Amino acid sequence: MRALGLGLALLAATQAHAAPEPLPRHGVVMFSNLCVSPQSGDVYGLRLTLRRIGDVDDLIFELENEPPQRIWPVQIKGDTLSFTMPKPYSGAGVVAHLARRGEALQLDGPVLNADSKDHFELRRLTNFGRGLPNC
Repeated sequence: MRALGLGLALLAATQAHAAPEPLPRHGVVMFSNLCVSPQSGDVYGLRLTLRRIGDVDDLIFELENEPPQRIWPVQIKGDTLSFTMPKPYSGAGVVAHLARRGEALQLDGPVLNADSKDHFELRRLTNFGRGLPNC
């Protein structure tokens, strides 16, 4: 009986530390590297919010102090997202991959302008009550 209890406790512990579901079929998943400058209070970085509502998948792209931009359509195949950046940004195709078992999103491609070869890693947010960290 004691071995059974220990086995169940071990199983529960491994389930609690299992990788997050990479991309749920419905809902909202947010990835960000936004931070606040302690000296000026300015916001730096970017945030991508994936919205999977009904049959529509789209992204909300937020860059520093710029107004948010909607990105649509978004193609999702497994752990890869493909989309075209809106103008005034690059207007080019970007590929994003889930990394670290769904805990981060890596953006590769011309995100900010057509001539750039950007690489950003955004961590997956799960605590929405926490403020932005200092840069």
